[in-house]
Amino acid sequence: MKKRLISISIIASGVVLCASCGLLGGGGSSAVMTITTPVVQVGLMQPQGEANVNFDGLTLNSQCDSQGLVTNIGIQLGIQHTDSSGQKRLSEVCVPSSWSFHRFQSPHCNHDVFTSVFVNNGSVVPLTCTTVGQFSISPGSSDAFSLPSSYTVSGQGFSAVYGMPRIDFYSYDGVVYTSAYATWVSADGTTLTFNTPAISPPLVSGEYQILISNATGGGNYDPMGGVILQITGNDPPPPDSGGGGGESCSGGHCPDLP
Repeated sequence: MKKRLISISIIASGVVLCASCGLLGGGGSSAVMTITTPVVQVGLMQPQGEANVNFDGLTLNSQCDSQGLVTNIGIQLGIQHTDSSGQKRLSEVCVPSSWSFHRFQSPHCNHDVFTSVFVNNGSVVPLTCTTVGQFSISPGSSDAFSLPSSYTVSGQGFSAVYGMPRIDFYSYDGVVYTSAYATWVSADGTTLTFNTPAISPPLVSGEYQILISNATGGGNYDPMGGVILQITGNDPPPPDSGGGGGESCSGGHCPDLP
């Protein structure tokens, strides 16, 4: 489970001469790449990228003219932005080649992201913004059979202007297990309290990801960040070893063991 804020990734490097690529704005229309701008909240990738995000890109080791001949290093895309689905398809670009991309700050990403990647023709390049580990929760660890009546989350940006923030509990496999709403938000937006929701059956021991989202004027919820809650005291039973020698179960009933 990833908990660190990630803003720089280096995926590959190398020197490749563009033998069959085009320059942005020139020929070679078959040379394409697609940029996406996903946001990771509490280790969970949103199904679509963030819309209308500005980004720029620069070739690192080659530049192609309209005939696919290397001329120099350092062609720059200029400011581009993703569409409503968080994507941008670029054609007539210099590929294959190493590129450096800059994703600018946006409403769902409070920092710039820099990514270096080797791009082939037709590649999809995610400029992923990770906003994890900004908040803390108290208590940070709870017994599955003796949960506290409420929790307090400390962070920033909490708002009750359009309604109380929503708190979603995610299981280890990324499924929303249950939800709750804040009962109190501090005036400076740095602290909120929520009552522990009814949880049945009890949570199994492990780490659970909690996502805090502000209500918006349009009736939606805007993810702000999250925390990790540690649950103890309810370890899952060991798996059946599968060994033979005992009586078999029949009719949905297993005999009592001595």
